[in-house]
Amino acid sequence: MTAQKRYAFVIEVDRCIDCKACMVACEIENQVPLGHHRNWVEAAPLQGVFPNLAQDYVPGNCMHCENPPCVQVCPTGASYQRADGLVLIDSTKCIGCKFCISACPYGARYFDETRGVVDKCSACVHRLEAGQPHACVETCVGGARHFCDFNDPASDVAKLYATGRARPFHPETGTGPKVFYISARAETDSEFPVNENVDGLVWFRHNLERPAALGMLGAAVVVTGTAFEVARRNATEHFKEVETETTPSSPSEGEEHVAK
Repeated sequence: MTAQKRYAFVIEVDRCIDCKACMVACEIENQVPLGHHRNWVEAAPLQGVFPNLAQDYVPGNCMHCENPPCVQVCPTGASYQRADGLVLIDSTKCIGCKFCISACPYGARYFDETRGVVDKCSACVHRLEAGQPHACVETCVGGARHFCDFNDPASDVAKLYATGRARPFHPETGTGPKVFYISARAETDSEFPVNENVDGLVWFRHNLERPAALGMLGAAVVVTGTAFEVARRNATEHFKEVETETTPSSPSEGEEHVAK
């Protein structure tokens, strides 16, 4: 039996030269609005003493987490996770509440003001389904970015992960990020802090905000139903009165005699 595909990224930090070709390719491929990015390259602090200096550049994008909090807090199901692990957004269902932006510990989402929806890395799913390489992976000058089926032992991602050098980015978030980093220095992720309040946001959404919203929705339904019933009753009474006023009365005996 063929194992279920599970896509993941492996990024070799030492290969990144900060050319940002991946960012440009992503923006063009996915028509990302100016001022926003679906992926990024962060510069780590300088290491060493002049003139013997070194610096890492750390590429990133949505982590397509195993346990994505963005999906858990989305009230409409716009943020969802496919069976192959990719976390995507159905823009037709997004109401722009930005809960998912707050819930993402990695800051991987942004709000598109023009369309009024949230957007992020889609792992170039349209290219993936067409059998084409990802825009960021294809244009990476140093060959730092890799994206393949994590469950395929023959894939680049599986082989790099099998070396034992690939580590998830901030695994302490508990989200199960599926972007793994290989770096000569072990402290790469500590230089880039993440949002540590994700658990609290998810708890608040499930235990307070969602029940409150459902309660308000229920109250709105009751009020609307009551108002409709009152309006229906008033309209019925009004039409009865109009009908009574416009119905001609039967002539009296005197009126009939005069008419003759």
